[in-house]
Amino acid sequence: MAYHLFVREPFGDWKKGDKITDPATVARILGDEDAAHVVKTAAPAETPAVPVAEG
Repeated sequence: MAYHLFVREPFGDWKKGDKITDPATVARILGDEDAAHVVKTAAPAETPAVPVAEG
């Protein structure tokens, strides 16, 4: 499952309220002490592309 993070306390270059969506950045933050500064939420499910009928 993919996650997004919301900053609840500023740290590094991040400000309160920032949304972090990059999967590599999310994984790095969750793996160190900065995890205490964020709230983890489930990322929205990706919607598969639906072809548009021509005509």
